[in-house]
Amino acid sequence: MYEKASTSNPNPALAHNAQATAPTKTAPPNGTPTPPLEYATMFLTFYQFLTTLHYSPTDLKTPPSTSWAHLTRSSSSGGVPSDYKTDFTLSVMRHLPYLSSPRYTYFEYKSILIDYSSLDPATSFWFQKDENGKYPEDYSFQNSRAEDWEDQRQEPPLGDSLIPLTYGWESGGITLIVDAKRGRIYEDMIRCNDNSYGVQEYFDRMKKRFTKLELVPCDGRLMMDAREEREGRVTEEEFWGQNFDAEHGHGGNWGTAVDKLYIKQVYRDYGWPNDFRREECFKLVDALMAKVEETREGWNEHDH
Repeated sequence: MYEKASTSNPNPALAHNAQATAPTKTAPPNGTPTPPLEYATMFLTFYQFLTTLHYSPTDLKTPPSTSWAHLTRSSSSGGVPSDYKTDFTLSVMRHLPYLSSPRYTYFEYKSILIDYSSLDPATSFWFQKDENGKYPEDYSFQNSRAEDWEDQRQEPPLGDSLIPLTYGWESGGITLIVDAKRGRIYEDMIRCNDNSYGVQEYFDRMKKRFTKLELVPCDGRLMMDAREEREGRVTEEEFWGQNFDAEHGHGGNWGTAVDKLYIKQVYRDYGWPNDFRREECFKLVDALMAKVEETREGWNEHDH
């Protein structure tokens, strides 16, 4: 189907816990919150890494030296509402970089980044209260998880310190929320368990997963979980000759172990992770899926 291209250095082995766990029971460190510019540095470093993989460098938006001016409170119409978040949380939002792709590039499974740099606080959903007087995601990790916070002998995080980072949908979709006060990222998996990480801890974890291709991204297609590894290459005969008998296969759906191994092989042949030729690789994936879909379902495309 394709000619083998130059490969990059092999990736280090990395184990991954396949099952989501309950929120971390270890209390986050007390003391002064992480300064906004430190948050900005952590986010920028990780986002720059992603622009060497499945995001384009043109997707990255960095704030001007004075920060994002439209994310300030204003007594006139058009500014951030006077009761929206704490001043500290809003300062963090003003200094963060953002990623925004017109190609439905996923950040996690069924999860899209929110680009606050392009939103109008006067009209955007993320700055509007619901019928109960709450802003989006203000409820997250509060009442529905009261027992977890009681176990930690902590008060639940307040909505005015929470920044929705991504929005997820449907079962397994992931909504990420930054707790600016505590320096945590909460991973809210719809109809599944939740996780909590320090901000840098979360970025380090995701960098390892992408480097290892335990998460496989592609423009316009859902993020694929692919922890499968083995020695030796998947041959064309093995890939195209898979048995999809209902008793032994996946009924023709995309996502067999061989499918995932083959796609990871393609990505590595195209330089992943150190010299990834994104456009060439994704063009080949589109052609591959067109052929796959002649006989069975292919890799799920954007569905939201």
